[in-house]
Amino acid sequence: MKRSKKIFIIFIVLIILLSITLFIIFPFSTKRYDVDAIESQLLKYYSDRELRVMDFVDMTALFGTDFDDTSDVVFLGNVSIDQPYSEDSMIVAVINNDNPEYYYDLLRSHIDSYLMYSDDKILNKLYKNAILVKGKKSVYFIVGIDAKIIEKEINSFYN
Repeated sequence: MKRSKKIFIIFIVLIILLSITLFIIFPFSTKRYDVDAIESQLLKYYSDRELRVMDFVDMTALFGTDFDDTSDVVFLGNVSIDQPYSEDSMIVAVINNDNPEYYYDLLRSHIDSYLMYSDDKILNKLYKNAILVKGKKSVYFIVGIDAKIIEKEINSFYN
């Protein structure tokens, strides 16, 4: 009887240790940005700046690539390729994805190319102060004079 009790306790301890090890190796984080709430909040708050949801054509023209998996993302902006940037220009992109490195690199190269090849002083000022953050399963990108305020708003929807 004592031997079977010891074996049972050892078995339970091994299962617990295996569970802890798996949790450390593969953290189970389900935190994501609530892109629908972000979209709603920002569209309402920045309606005076004509902020709108970017469509496929806007995203492709602005970033030079298509976004295949756009189911859990939000792209907002009031910029247009055929119009110059102004002090009120803004872009907000929040992407929930299991491969944030890809989107981070894409957006980083977008910022770098604008800073390297543009002589527009307003555009350079906006992009120098742009915010680009990569998380475990998300990326967000903010261009605009209110970038720090928008970042706080976005982070309030991370759950």
